[in-house]
Amino acid sequence: MPNVLIINAPETAFNDPGQDFFSGRGVDDLFWPMPLNTKFFGLTPLWTFAGCDVLKYPDVENAFRRLDAHLDKFFRAVN
Repeated sequence: MPNVLIINAPETAFNDPGQDFFSGRGVDDLFWPMPLNTKFFGLTPLWTFAGCDVLKYPDVENAFRRLDAHLDKFFRAVN
């Protein structure tokens, strides 16, 4: 199952060593227990989808388009 996360932090807060709060870590680094649990149960962790900045700058229609495209990649990969 793919990891789907809804996060209020802006996308620019991740994967940037210049950002103090997350110290350059990406979404997968911060939420590593999710794919780790997937591995523990013998499953293969899949790509993570993150919806960022959901309170300050909500763009629900675009988020759903991005999520659909993300899930399409997954379902095409396993079929």
